[in-house]
Amino acid sequence: MERSRADRVLADWDSISRRARRPGLPERRTVTTALPASTVTAAVALVLAIAATGMWLGLPRGGAQPGAQPPASPEPSASPVEASPSLGEASASPLATWGPLAVVPSSNGDQARTEGTLRITDTCVFVDLGGTPTLLLWGADRTAWSVESRTVTFDNFDGTTVTVADGDDVVLGGSGGGRASEAESGISNEGWVSRTEWVSPPAPSCPLDEWWGVGSVEVSAAPTAPVSASPAEPSPSPVEPSPSPAEPPPSGAEAWGPLAVIPPQDGTGLAGNEGTLRITDTCVYLESPGGELWLLFWPADRTRWSWDSRSITFENFDGSVVTVGDGDHVVLGGGGDSEAESGISADEWLRRMEWVEAPTSTCSLDRRFRVGVVGSD
Repeated sequence: MERSRADRVLADWDSISRRARRPGLPERRTVTTALPASTVTAAVALVLAIAATGMWLGLPRGGAQPGAQPPASPEPSASPVEASPSLGEASASPLATWGPLAVVPSSNGDQARTEGTLRITDTCVFVDLGGTPTLLLWGADRTAWSVESRTVTFDNFDGTTVTVADGDDVVLGGSGGGRASEAESGISNEGWVSRTEWVSPPAPSCPLDEWWGVGSVEVSAAPTAPVSASPAEPSPSPVEPSPSPAEPPPSGAEAWGPLAVIPPQDGTGLAGNEGTLRITDTCVYLESPGGELWLLFWPADRTRWSWDSRSITFENFDGSVVTVGDGDHVVLGGGGDSEAESGISADEWLRRMEWVEAPTSTCSLDRRFRVGVVGSD
């Protein structure tokens, strides 16, 4: 009987499997490298170190597990170091450093001079020039303010150092100017302040119509009123001898006639005024071109009144001597103010002034001018 196709396939596979040989074991081969063994070992160690570092950098600090949110950054703490007192003083505010002083970067060396009484308030420092408050500007390079004693110390160019306080009579070198009215100067007080370079600007409450840049400071001796001369002495005026040497010069009101007279003054003042001299029986005025009357007050050491000619003789600081009478056109240097400008009433101004011969009660005191220089046409 013929075998099936399946039987034949099985018989062939059995015959082949009987004749097949079992394969032997594969040969062992060794791989070699040209590098020394130590180099290979170091390279493996380096790779493992890099891997470990990467894993460590990837983990949050403090042992947190991977994937945990990092802790919030702590708020920065205040610095435990505090500034020393000396540093605090060096960087103090202008108000603490300069007090009420108006301070500019440097002092000027101008040689003009003026004299008055130093006034130090809580907000301003000015000099009272015969009733005219004049703001003082101090150079930061030579000025020091003392909070404890409320004094100003100033180094003069000649090497001397002067300390002054409120109420001191001072002689000031330097130069100044005026802002009597916006119409005259064309610059308002606020405009002048904004144009000036300041280390410490003046307070808005300070008087700004007149100012003086301080170049030197001296403390003046207290002025004394002239003493009436005895019959054997010459006339007290340095300008001219008495009209009648055989007669004693008059004293008091008779010596000065209608003049208002103050003690000797060293400064001339920087303001100018001109007009017509008006001499009445009780007062002496300057009549301005606009018709305003300015009461004139005169320094005792350089002024003389003549009853005979009803004239005033005045000796200027440059040595020139001028005699003027009623109706003369005069040009005056000095300083002045008005009640409207200063806010000081006539009675208060009269009380504050030091007089050799005070003006009479009939004189108009609304405008007043201290005579420092006299010129005539």
